[in-house]
Amino acid sequence: MARAFLFGTALVAVLATGPVYAQDTTTTIEPQPQVTTKGSGTDDERRVNVTESAEIAGHKVLLITIARWLSVNFDLPLVLDPPRLAWVPPAKMATLLQAQQDHPAGVRNDNAQSGTMAPHDIVAIYSDAERTIYLPEGWTGETAVELSILVHEMVHHVQHVGGLTYACRGAREKLAYAAQDRWLQLFGRDLASEFDIDPFTLLVKTSCIH
Repeated sequence: MARAFLFGTALVAVLATGPVYAQDTTTTIEPQPQVTTKGSGTDDERRVNVTESAEIAGHKVLLITIARWLSVNFDLPLVLDPPRLAWVPPAKMATLLQAQQDHPAGVRNDNAQSGTMAPHDIVAIYSDAERTIYLPEGWTGETAVELSILVHEMVHHVQHVGGLTYACRGAREKLAYAAQDRWLQLFGRDLASEFDIDPFTLLVKTSCIH
């Protein structure tokens, strides 16, 4: 699939941004998926298996690289166990968001924020329970803006795996938006220009409203 090549290009872009490994002198070799080229199945089926395995490996390398970038640039633990990626339609995204608001993870329930969003307003969702980043159908990671969405959700994965807790959903989102904005600035962009999130809107999104 084309996504494998897009993620490979994105990885080069991440590595070119600066000191991704500046504070990490160890090298971690992650096991790659084993590809079977012999056995049952037609030649076409085997080719599909090879392509899918390569795509999964590409996703894993990119996510680990983003995790390293987050660890170096923000006060976050280094998490080398990447989440799963899944592409879903807008209606499914809305359902996932509602479930997350009903049972927020990493947030003390007494201060959890609530609210609803229209399906088309939902950019991406991280599921703590499934350790999965849900992306909208059509997301490819082809641009710096699309990749910033992945950076945002990777912060939530690191927060979850690292056992970090926050007073409210807004407080949990604050670091995710900061990382996303830092990423966008590397490419001469920002949250305001790309997502219509101005400083006041950001303050509302990242505050604990009692």
